[in-house]
Amino acid sequence: MGVKINGVEVTQELGVDQTWQDFLGVREIGVVYTNSTTKPIMVAVTQNGGGYSGASLYIDDIRIGYSSSYGNESAIRASSSGVVPVGGTYYVSGSTEVWSELREAV
Repeated sequence: MGVKINGVEVTQELGVDQTWQDFLGVREIGVVYTNSTTKPIMVAVTQNGGGYSGASLYIDDIRIGYSSSYGNESAIRASSSGVVPVGGTYYVSGSTEVWSELREAV
């Protein structure tokens, strides 16, 4: 059983009736997104590892993770992930080659 927030029934069951989905071609770097679902979602991003690159994941304006590579370390890849609460915001800065979200089907 969930709770009501602003009149909306909210459940706190991360992973229940949710699947991992590829959002790389759907999301844009630097754009703030809001979790408007009734459950927390999980966001995972992997930086683009070419040359001097990096990526940061922000949830509710807090930098949750950062990954970077410098120079010829083009084979290096690092990921960041975090849980976005219901009504929470999230965005990515930098360059990514993977952006996935654990959420209800869109």
